[in-house]
Parts: sequence; structure tokens; C-alpha cells
Amino acid sequence: MMSKSLVVEGTKIRGTLAIPRVSRNLTLYLPNELEQAVRRLGGRKVPIYLEHISAGNEIGYATLSWNPESFAVEFEGEITDDEIARKIRDGEIRHVSLGADYERIDSFDGYSVPRGLRFKELSLVAVPGIPEANVVVESIRLFGKHVVERPGEVIGKGDRRMKIYEALRRVKEAIDATSASDALGQLWQPDVITLPAGLKAGLRQFSKVVEIPKGADRVNFTRVSTPSFAALSEGSVPEDAAQTVDKITVIPTERGAKQRISYSVIESSTPDIVDAIERSFLEAAILDEDEEILGKLDALAPEDMASVIYGDGSVSSESDVTSGMTFKAKRISEAVMAISREGYGIEPGSLVAVLSPKQYQDLLEDSDVKAAMQYGALKGLDSGVVGRLYGVDLAVSTKVPTGSGSGTPAITTYHSFVFKKGAVGLGISRNLQIETDRRIGERMLWIVGSHRIASAVLEPKAVVKIVTA
Repeated sequence: MMSKSLVVEGTKIRGTLAIPRVSRNLTLYLPNELEQAVRRLGGRKVPIYLEHISAGNEIGYATLSWNPESFAVEFEGEITDDEIARKIRDGEIRHVSLGADYERIDSFDGYSVPRGLRFKELSLVAVPGIPEANVVVESIRLFGKHVVERPGEVIGKGDRRMKIYEALRRVKEAIDATSASDALGQLWQPDVITLPAGLKAGLRQFSKVVEIPKGADRVNFTRVSTPSFAALSEGSVPEDAAQTVDKITVIPTERGAKQRISYSVIESSTPDIVDAIERSFLEAAILDEDEEILGKLDALAPEDMASVIYGDGSVSSESDVTSGMTFKAKRISEAVMAISREGYGIEPGSLVAVLSPKQYQDLLEDSDVKAAMQYGALKGLDSGVVGRLYGVDLAVSTKVPTGSGSGTPAITTYHSFVFKKGAVGLGISRNLQIETDRRIGERMLWIVGSHRIASAVLEPKAVVKIVTA
């Protein structure tokens, strides 16, 4: 977006920076978006650069304001470089350009509409990339016909003719360059399909979650054992009970991903690519939490857990599990009993089982489950989904750890877990944070998603590991 005017008085400059308009690349800048972008600054000044080259090369600062009468973003600033001020006075530099980020791009009636504009800087430029409204007046002829007079004028005065001009221009370019078939329109699905990286169990909901405030880098989960009561003698001082108080410390680490999108992709795509990538980062963050929790459960030593069940219960090691030892409903009931023997309550809804998709399929095909569903003891026969079995909530995750069983080559085994809700702690220093960085030199938009998390098993005796084919 370029200024309509640039006025210099000594080292001070002022002018009109941006107005609502449709640009040549069919980007629609709305009045309310420009106004809100000014309000977001809260009166803060923005740096002035030459040709958008930053990295500590400020040549001044400017204050932006919104003029409700002219519907324009105006600026007042001061140039701190005397040579640049001279060039402005001499007319060598006549234009300014506004650097801004945006939260997303919507599509409306063929236009790309940036939303959530955030003004970052103002640059002095020699050649404007986008003509300012009411400055450029052209007479265009296509196929011998007068089509449009003002392809860059203010919204509401020439937008319909702008559409006609752009459409005919593309037709002419396609016919001249390749073949007529290239000029035919293409239809883009408005929503982007996000391909899943796996099934999410959302294990955060079954954990003790502590959000670590600023100023701390870890969280300590304190545990105290329950003492045993004994007979007391009246008039005698009881002995101290045997009781243990300890803590489990969780120190979150940073994890995330980065993606780059070129300006041309953003401008040429009808679907909102940026929004789709942000949604995919949300999916990735949930999967990462699941993987973190399941990894901690899998790292428990067998003697520290309530029980480890291998195969059908007839073998005592993972390497002895055969291909026929698939997941059965009986494994869940055995896990419930093992946890109850450790003194934990097993009321319905207090436990959760996390299975791999393979284990879940084998569970649904178990004859006991089929019979229960057929006689109405279990809901889900019509949809093929069982949400709770023996009072235990069922979750399915592709992040369930795997191992190797018997055979040559060895079969793949799956490590499912039944545990008491809250037996796992999740410390969060930073929930998912998505940031964008416009790299002007590269003509790229960087999108970075990150979080800082860590987990720990707080009650290992409330955990049962089930290893099946």
C-alpha cells in the first residue's frame, strides 16, 4: 500500500499512507481492518526504513493515525538522517510503503481480504509497487474495445470494472502465451483439507495439568503415602507412623515446527492456506502431548507398575508374544483388578485405557464384546464404537508405543495402558503458540508453532501395561 502524498518540512514528513482499495492483485483492504490496525498500535511509533531493509537501519520514526473523514491511514514522522531528508526535499524519494503482517486471509467475491492487520514499519521507496488511489488513471484497450479506465481506484467507484478488466486481461494473456484451454476458469475448494498425522487421544484431559506461571521453569508434584492405623494405648504416646513425603519434578522443554509460505501462494490460492497450516499445528500439538505422556508411561519399570500383562497372560515377556495373542476384553478386566489390588478405587469412569487402532479393532471383534453389544449390554453396535468397557473409558491413539514379539521376522507388538485418571502429571510452561513473521526480502511468510511441555507418572501403581500383537 503506497501513500498518496509525501510532504516534507525540514526533517519532518507527513502524508497519507493507505486507503481502502482493491489492489492490482485483487487484494481488498477494508476500512475497518485499516482502522483496527492503527488502534492496535495504541499510539506507539513505528520505525522508518529504506526499501523495507531493517536489521537496525532505522532512519526515523512515525506515528500513524486514522482519519474517519477521508477513510485513510495518515502518518507524521521525523527523519533522523540528513541525507535522506535532503533527497525527500529534492524529490528523489516521493513514496512510502507500509510493512504489515496479518492473522489470516479471507476470500470474498474473488478478492483476497487480509484480516487482523498489524502495522510493523514504514519505508521510503523510490518506486511504488502498488499505485495509490486517484493517482494512476489508465485507458486500457483489449480486443479493440475500451474496457476500464481506472483499474486501481477507490472501493465503490470501479470495483466491478476492475473485475472485468482483470478477467479479460487473463484471457488475452493465456491466448497469447499458450492455448485457449489455459484461459478456462478453475474452481478451488474454499476449505483446505488437513491430512491427519494420526489419531488423537487427547490425554491431557486424563492428566493433572499445571500451567507454570512466568518466573518459574518447573513444577513439583508432591506425594504423601497413606499411613497404617494401629492400636493405641490410653495414656501412652503413639509411635510415629511410617509415612513418606516426596516430590516429582517436571521441567518442560520446547517443541514445535516451522513452515514457510511464499507470497505468490498466499495471493494465488482461494483457500486460506495460512489458516489451514495453523489448524494443522493445533493437531500436531495435541498429538505431541499424547506422545509425551505415552512415552513416560512406557518408560516405567515393570516392578514399579501395578502389573504388566503380556499377550494372553500365559507368557512373561514381550519376546514371547505371538501373532495370535491379540487384544481381548479380558485384558481390561484383569487390569482393573490389578489396580484395585493396589488400593485404588475402580468406580466407573475413574480409569482410562489407551489402545492402538489395531488393538481397538481386535477388541471390537472379541466374541465377548460382540455378545454384549448384541444383547444391549454395550452401546455402539450401530456405529461400531465402544466408548466404555467394564467402567473403563476407551481412547485410541496412533502414538501408542510399539515393540517386537516372537517370530522371524519378529511381529509388531503394541503397548496399551490402563491407568487411573490423574495418575499422570502434565506441566505446561507455554500452551500452543502460533507466530507469523513476514520475511520481506524472501517474499515469504514464516509460521512457527511451539509449546513447552513435560509429563511424569505420579502414581505408577495405578498403571497397568498391556502388550499384545
